[in-house]
Amino acid sequence: MARLRLVALVATLLAACIPCEGDTADRRTLLPVPTDDIPLNSTEGERLLRDCTHYPGVDVLMHLATQRNQAFCSAATAATLLNAMARTVTAPVDVEFAPYPYFTQRSILQDACVRRVPTHEDGTLMSVKFLATHGATLHEWATYLSCFAEVEHVHAEVSTAAAFRDVVKAVFPTTRGAKAEKFVGINFLRTGVGEDGGGHMSPIAAYDETADRVLIADVSRYKYPPVWARLTSVYGAMNTTDDASGKSRGWVVLGPGAGTDEKSPPPPPPSEPFEADEYVASRARCMDAVADDDDWDAVMRCTEWPNVFPAGNAHGNGSCDGSRRGAAAAETAAAAFASAAIGAGVVGGWWWREERRRASGFRRHVVLGSEFEDA
Repeated sequence: MARLRLVALVATLLAACIPCEGDTADRRTLLPVPTDDIPLNSTEGERLLRDCTHYPGVDVLMHLATQRNQAFCSAATAATLLNAMARTVTAPVDVEFAPYPYFTQRSILQDACVRRVPTHEDGTLMSVKFLATHGATLHEWATYLSCFAEVEHVHAEVSTAAAFRDVVKAVFPTTRGAKAEKFVGINFLRTGVGEDGGGHMSPIAAYDETADRVLIADVSRYKYPPVWARLTSVYGAMNTTDDASGKSRGWVVLGPGAGTDEKSPPPPPPSEPFEADEYVASRARCMDAVADDDDWDAVMRCTEWPNVFPAGNAHGNGSCDGSRRGAAAAETAAAAFASAAIGAGVVGGWWWREERRRASGFRRHVVLGSEFEDA
C-alpha cells in the first residue's frame, strides 16, 4: 500500500508540472499564429468548436491530411474533403493501404480523369510532377475535384463576403449530430490572414455565426494548427490575384455527385485463398533485397500489395526492386535467394530467424491478415 501511495503521489506531482490546456499552454507550432486568429488548441478555440453555430461533424478534422510537400496543398485538401464524404463518394484503393479504400494524395493524382485535366501551361496536363512544380489554380483544382464529386467553384472577385458567409451557413448543419453532405475548401493568400507564405488551399471545418469566424483546418500541419479566422479576413485573402491564372482565388463546394465514370482500375484484390504465411515470406524476401536499411522508399515498396502479390500471380514472389540504385541488383538478389530457398537449410534458417524475433519480445500487429513486427 505504501508503494501504491508513493506512485500516486509522483503521478500527481508530474501532472501538476504539465501545463493545463489553455492560452498559456505550450503548443507545437513552427510559426506563430497571427494575433487576430484563435488556435483550435486553446481554451477559446476549443470553446468555439464546442459551441459553434454551424458544424459539419468531425469528419473533416478526423480525415485531415498533411500535404506531402509544400506544393500539394490542393491534393491534401482534396483527400481530406473526399474522405469526409465517405457516405456519398466511393474511395479508390491506394496500393499503400490495399485492400482498404481511402483517398490519398497519390491515388487522386494518379486517377485517369485527373491526368486529363488541362493546366494553365499550354499543352500540359495535370500530373504529379506538374503539381509539385506549379501548384494548382482554383480552376484546375475544381476541375480535378470534379472527377470524384459534384463541384462548384467561385472566384472571390465576382462575389462578396456576405455571399461566402451564406454558402458556409447553408452547407454546414446547425444541429449537433447532423451530418453534412457538402463541404467547403478555400484557396487564399496566406499573408491576407497574417500568415507567412503564398497561395494556399485548406478545408473549412466549422463556422461560428456569433464570432463570425471560420475554422481553417490547415493541411500544412507542420506549419500552423487549425485556427479560427475572421470570415471577412478570409474572404479578403481569397479576393487576391493568382498570377498563374490572372484571376482571383476563391472557394470550392463539394457535394454528392457521380463525378466521372472514367476511373483508374483499383489494384487487384488479394489472391484467394489468402495465405498469411505467404505474405510474410514474400515480404521477408523483398526486405532482404533492400541494400540500404534506411532507404524509406524501398522498404515501403516491400509493404505495398502489388509488389507482394503481383497481378495474375496468386503466389507473388515479392518482386520489388529493393533499392533506388536500380532494379538489377534487386533482381539478382531475388534470383539468388529463390535458388537458395530450394534447400532445406535456408528454410530452416528463416524459421530460426523468425523464432529469434519472437523470443526477442517484439510487439506483433495484424495487418491484412498477417503479422509484421516493430521494435
